[in-house]
Amino acid sequence: MLTRMTTTRLVIGLSLILLTADTAWADKGKNNGKNNQEKKDDQKVNAAQQDVKQAQDKLRDAERDRDKAQSAKREADAELKSAGSKLKKTRDQVESKLEKENKVESALMDQSAAQQAYDRAKEPVLTALKAKPEHQAAVKAAEAARAKIKDIRGNLLLAETERTRQLSDASLATLLPSKLEQAAIDADPTAKDAKAKLATAADKVAALREKIRKAVESDGEIKAAQKTFDQAKLADDKAKDKLATEVRQAAEAAQKLAREQAQLAQAKAQDKANDGKNKKNKK
Repeated sequence: MLTRMTTTRLVIGLSLILLTADTAWADKGKNNGKNNQEKKDDQKVNAAQQDVKQAQDKLRDAERDRDKAQSAKREADAELKSAGSKLKKTRDQVESKLEKENKVESALMDQSAAQQAYDRAKEPVLTALKAKPEHQAAVKAAEAARAKIKDIRGNLLLAETERTRQLSDASLATLLPSKLEQAAIDADPTAKDAKAKLATAADKVAALREKIRKAVESDGEIKAAQKTFDQAKLADDKAKDKLATEVRQAAEAAQKLAREQAQLAQAKAQDKANDGKNKKNKK
């Protein structure tokens, strides 16, 4: 049989063992809690670092694509400029050749001479007309009509139909001097003949211009140059759209990287703060 003292010692020993075990388990629970928080913080930081790396890679790729698009746009601009220059040069050469073949320069000289002859023929006729009271009255009426037109346009109280009627009447009044002048010229045989010759010369130039225009439109060299230019213009437009897209995507990638970097900084700050709390608790 154990003595009473021996029994008491055993009880005290068991109590100490249980107390030590409880303390150890408590400390282990605290350490596990700290370890779990540290793991969570580390996971957040690692995840944020991965996100930053992915964003950096995406930005690098986006900037590379943007730079390629910029280079392609410069090349397209150069092609378009070259095609435009070639088209203009070809058109100028063809037009010059056609003008020479159709003696356009001679026709223009005839028109200029006819204009000068007409000016000389009508000058004495108009000088005599402007000295007459009838013409002077017409000039005053035309000036008054022009002033009236300004008043009509500024009168917001007029109905639209009335405004249109008054403007029409006033506009006709402004033409009175020129009508008298044309009538006087047509009444003078020399001036009338010079006017007719000028009209004939002008019609000849216009007809030659129209002939050359049609010839230019059907010219094979110009058509080929125009086709090349149109293709270059289309390619340039596509390069412009592509560049705009790549610039936008590069900007979006840069914004994405900035957000990921901010989140990484926040995760690191939180991890550091939690580490500080843990050290303080250990003390």
